[in-house]
Amino acid sequence: MKINVVRNLSCIAILSLIQLCSFPVRAQNTNIQLPPSGPVATTGSITGCVITVDDAFFWRDWMPTVSMDTVPSNKSNDGGKPLYVSVSLKLDNLKGPQKQLSWEAFILAEDNTIYPLNLVDETGKPGWTGIIEAGETKNVKLMSHNGPYIAVGTKMEVFIRFTDQDHAQTWVKTASLEIVKTE
Repeated sequence: MKINVVRNLSCIAILSLIQLCSFPVRAQNTNIQLPPSGPVATTGSITGCVITVDDAFFWRDWMPTVSMDTVPSNKSNDGGKPLYVSVSLKLDNLKGPQKQLSWEAFILAEDNTIYPLNLVDETGKPGWTGIIEAGETKNVKLMSHNGPYIAVGTKMEVFIRFTDQDHAQTWVKTASLEIVKTE
């Protein structure tokens, strides 16, 4: 019962926020926290740390793969793999104390559908832990290799919410870019 009440309150909160916006939005996942009303830019600040989206690239892959019969295919009915997303960020913590940052992201497609997106550090294992030292500038690339199956040619934006250890938050977003096809 408690879970249903929380879920219903979450849905009501999202629908209320959506109603305030000037466009209709269809959420694929109602657990996504939307940014506060007002514009979200490619640069945000969280207690002295400036986070800037430097570059982004969205694509779906049609390259042939070598697979064994025991490995399930992740290709869609159109023959393409799921959406790949790459977002390059610059974090400039020259004016702030050390931070432990976490992030979550979602896609807003041109038809106003919202999709959850799991972005991980592209540098490998163990990758960036989210710590940025006082006085440090860091370039980070976050990627997703298993996004939704959105059609090639669709324009979309990625919104990322950063939260620090003190629960301060900022939002950044990519430019609106078209999903390209690689073959």
